[in-house]
Amino acid sequence: MTPQELEDVLKYQDFVEGILYDIGLPIGLYRSKKWNIEKGESRAGVEIKNDKRFAETGNLYFETYERRDKNGFWVESGLNRDDNTIMIFIGDYDRGWLFSKNILKAICQKDCFKKVETDTSKGVLIPIEYFERNPLLVMREFCFKKV
Repeated sequence: MTPQELEDVLKYQDFVEGILYDIGLPIGLYRSKKWNIEKGESRAGVEIKNDKRFAETGNLYFETYERRDKNGFWVESGLNRDDNTIMIFIGDYDRGWLFSKNILKAICQKDCFKKVETDTSKGVLIPIEYFERNPLLVMREFCFKKV
């Protein structure tokens, strides 16, 4: 990850942390690599993901495996990571969704969704319209202005 990519991640996490705090969910992000690896992304068990392409593609991408480079070994990440995560927030600066990690894991195991693999990531693409047709699968949807 480049320094700019890391800054973009941190900026988005700060944005979402503020939104969640304002609705009464202070999450307490772990910013150090050590605590992030050992405990999870936040004290409250919320993982934040900025899906920069969902507005363009109509899909949300949920990562299940990652590796540092294309010749490295795959490790469980995202939905498959064994840490304190119980909720996933995914979106961009216009829209976002808060999901139960366990419900997402069950949904992503269905064969009807597209599995995606790049050099450094494996995951599942789920059309936004799936969640719009099944709103009980979403803990909360957010709509906000761009920052």
